Amino acid sequence: MESKILVVDDNPVNRKLLTTILGREGYQSLEAENGEDALRIARSEDPDVILLDIMMPGQDGFSVCQELRQDPLFEDTPVLFLSALSEVKERIKGFDVGANDYITKPYHQSEVLARVKRSISIRRKNQRQKRRFSAIEESERVLRESHDNASELQRSMLPGKTAGADLLETAWWHKAPGGISGEMFNVMRLEDRSFGIFLFDAGGRGLAAAATALTLMKVLASKPGGLLRPRSAAGLGYQAAMPDKVLGSLDRSIGLQGIDTFFCMQYMLFDAATGILNYANVGGKPFPLLLRFDGTTEWLEGKRPSADGREDFFQGTVTLKKGDRVFLMSDGVTFYGAAQGKPFSSSRVEALLVATRARDLADSIASIEAALEAFSEDSEPRSMLAFEYLGAK
Repeated sequence: MESKILVVDDNPVNRKLLTTILGREGYQSLEAENGEDALRIARSEDPDVILLDIMMPGQDGFSVCQELRQDPLFEDTPVLFLSALSEVKERIKGFDVGANDYITKPYHQSEVLARVKRSISIRRKNQRQKRRFSAIEESERVLRESHDNASELQRSMLPGKTAGADLLETAWWHKAPGGISGEMFNVMRLEDRSFGIFLFDAGGRGLAAAATALTLMKVLASKPGGLLRPRSAAGLGYQAAMPDKVLGSLDRSIGLQGIDTFFCMQYMLFDAATGILNYANVGGKPFPLLLRFDGTTEWLEGKRPSADGREDFFQGTVTLKKGDRVFLMSDGVTFYGAAQGKPFSSSRVEALLVATRARDLADSIASIEAALEAFSEDSEPRSMLAFEYLGAK
């Protein structure tokens, strides 16, 4: 790219000499005979380097340079003063108003070209750095915007007031440092008295984990014809799918084994008319915890289904009675503090939930959240979803 050099000097002989030297080297020269013309041409042509005479009638070189530096367009444009002055105080004044260098009169071709070439090289480097910084700032802006959008979308997908509040009491809490994570959960009414209840952890952090979680949430929507409510083979419309079928379909459609980070999911189908709870887990611990009304507990590990080849796939069935509670949780709960060498553990979770079983469900799981905060300073995402069976109506 041909570089443009603005030569500012009230002496036409000096201008001719400089433009000749520059022209031989392939530079394009622009000429101004006073300060006012120099500012006008600079703003219209954006030269790569400005050679600026100090002693000119009207607006002198110091004034022109000072005015240029006040314009953001010329904050990094090299300005080289042309002067026969040798006094130190004049040179200092020039640098004070923003000059980059001096070329002294009488001119020597090699010096002029060397200083101009060096100035152009510095400007090109500064421009590249500015473009890189601008690109980085734009990437950071896009990343912040994507992060904020993902965080808002994740919050909007967390459970609200359950449609089955007459049959189930639900409560949950969710901690996602930074506002996003791979953990999501929900309680959905699939039919008149049946509910789909799930919690999954897609592993990892940041936008990648959040994107995986949001994709899974869309797949797990309760709309007819989806994974949770496929069409009945008997032609009787849509029926709620059993948990092992849901996880199997999810694996076939998305490829859970293809997710390159840790993944676990707990899915349950609860029939509030009979109290029968069918469940399936993939990814292993932590398993859901069943807390009976009488205070007895059971970790719902289930049995490995013979039809599936995955060693970390379990399913089972239990019958709930009025007052029984079920707790689903991510490994961020039971393994909280593991980074410091002391995980909170499932036994602590179990003991605390048993100790607080007389409290409201929300208060009971809030005690887990408070205990974790007091136990260790960990930045891992963590979630807990709980429901209590209110009995058949």
